[in-house]
Amino acid sequence: MIYQNMINLDIWAPQSVVKVDDTTGGIKAGLHCGAWTVGIAKTGNYVALTEEDMDKMNPDELEAKVEKARGILKTSGAHFVIDTINDNFFAVPGYGQDHDMFSRSSSM
Repeated sequence: MIYQNMINLDIWAPQSVVKVDDTTGGIKAGLHCGAWTVGIAKTGNYVALTEEDMDKMNPDELEAKVEKARGILKTSGAHFVIDTINDNFFAVPGYGQDHDMFSRSSSM
């Protein structure tokens, strides 16, 4: 699907693509095609709670679930892990330094 989307959008350099996903399968798909990957932890599949359920949950329990989700996504190889799609992943500490998408090598 990533390649088809690239064709549809006339994008030919996978290193210019950012694959955002909340599963290890989605992260691995992005890595395999050479895209940048961003994992979504808090509002993704591994926490699996509605906003209402999160509001009702003990904050420490919620943070433990979110931290576990972050770990799963990091272990799968995600370049960045953010909590929600509303987070600005280009503001992640270190972006533009070690993870400069325009100057990285193609040896991903």
